[in-house]
Amino acid sequence: VADWLALDSAPWLWLGVASFLTGFSKAGVTGLAPLVTVIFAKAAPGGPKRALALIQPVLVVSDLAVYWRYRRELRRTSSTKAPPALDIGLLSWTLLGVGLGQLSLGRIVDRTVRHVLAAVLASLLLSKAVGPVVGGSGLALDRLLPSWAVGIACGCVSVLTNNAGVLVDMYLLSAAAADKNEYLLRRSSFLLVIAATKLALHVATGMLPLDATVLHSMCLSAIALCGVPAGQAMARHIPQRLFGAVSWSLVA
Repeated sequence: VADWLALDSAPWLWLGVASFLTGFSKAGVTGLAPLVTVIFAKAAPGGPKRALALIQPVLVVSDLAVYWRYRRELRRTSSTKAPPALDIGLLSWTLLGVGLGQLSLGRIVDRTVRHVLAAVLASLLLSKAVGPVVGGSGLALDRLLPSWAVGIACGCVSVLTNNAGVLVDMYLLSAAAADKNEYLLRRSSFLLVIAATKLALHVATGMLPLDATVLHSMCLSAIALCGVPAGQAMARHIPQRLFGAVSWSLVA
């Protein structure tokens, strides 16, 4: 408790804002992950490595809350409709990417990571340019960029920069998600598996020390939970026809 009270309040105020935005973005209009990552990296006491330890439980709790709320919403609005299935192929490649990213920590410079992220994003933006977000007969995404490439890049980028959400957003939006609730449910289930895997790896490798860091992260996770219902309420007020356009504008 004494250590907690002794902390400089300004950085933790920013971390609290970033945690709220995490829950808000995951449950509503996505695309704020890069901003959240920058705030955590700049404000976290101890630098980017401490930021990775602090943010991982926040991501797990946020994704779990979003998945629970939107699954409950789907059951309430349609008792016969099954939840959207996970893309097992893409998930498998992504988990492989997480493993490769974990092995490459400290060995790959930031410039290489940025180049990988930029290449994948450029390919997904190209797929958006040749076909509409919902429906249509544009160029198939898997022909432009195979799922294994997206998955491995997503896993590596997730470990190295915590920006996998941007790739997931673009991939799912390009795949023509027909309903915003289904899109957010599929997104949260996918990211939940990734975040939980990374959390286990962080604990196993000592990146998330079982000390006061856990308490700090739990407090930030509680703030993120406050952002989830706010984000869901905002998503309800965005017309379906505008949701894809708004999401694309924030992601791109």
